[in-house]
Amino acid sequence: MASIINVALESTAVQYTVRIYSGSGGSTDPSGALTVTPDTQLTVTAIPYSGYVFDRWTYKGQDAGSANPQTFLIDRDAITILASFKEEVTPPPNGEPPTEWPVQKQVPFTGRMAPGWALEATDSTPIKNVDLTRILGGRVDYALRYESGILPGMMVYIYWNDELMASERLSNVGQTATGTFELGTARIRATNTLAIKMVQGPLGYNVCSFDCPTILGFTEEPDQPPTGEDWLDWLKKNAWWIAIGAGTVIIGIALISARPPFVIYQPPGKGG
Repeated sequence: MASIINVALESTAVQYTVRIYSGSGGSTDPSGALTVTPDTQLTVTAIPYSGYVFDRWTYKGQDAGSANPQTFLIDRDAITILASFKEEVTPPPNGEPPTEWPVQKQVPFTGRMAPGWALEATDSTPIKNVDLTRILGGRVDYALRYESGILPGMMVYIYWNDELMASERLSNVGQTATGTFELGTARIRATNTLAIKMVQGPLGYNVCSFDCPTILGFTEEPDQPPTGEDWLDWLKKNAWWIAIGAGTVIIGIALISARPPFVIYQPPGKGG
């Protein structure tokens, strides 16, 4: 008679991961990566550092307002929450709001990302030759468009000097997302980097176009206007692909040169 073995099966509870980020100028409580049960009501508090104030929340790639603390519904896995801060502005003694920047300079940054079968694609541009003696602040406006794709869904992250400033989720072809983030003088250097990263599922073959101009404000006309990517920057960024292309051409020329010459043999006395 066969023996019967009883096996105790333990049910595995579903867990969602949520990641809480904070931009420069503050922190959050809680922060970092958390694991929670589905449909958890998670309350997060933004804590600005001295000289900064809390600006807004970004939840699932969308603006979630400026209530602080804020409660978020964790209803799916891999949710990202971003707390943004901005420098505190002290109004003039007469109580009037600060005036507009007397001089504004714009540095364009446009392009498209198409990682194909890969998980992500990135693009970046320098924002350089910034006159720090005249700078008052800056702003980045962005417009994203989901152009095409096979497996729908992507996340787009925008960084200023390696600091995450904004994130957007694009779920359907044709969808657009727009936004802006401020740049206080503490964030602006003589040479900066504005970068954009697109993340998708494997074999997604999605395409995202973007337009992310940087607007810088100055007290007066700078001696040299700020500039973006020039031909030398482009060569440096694409050096790897240029090397591959040059190597392919050299190999092709070598293979052609190595072929034996084509000769037509004509027997004696058969000349025309």
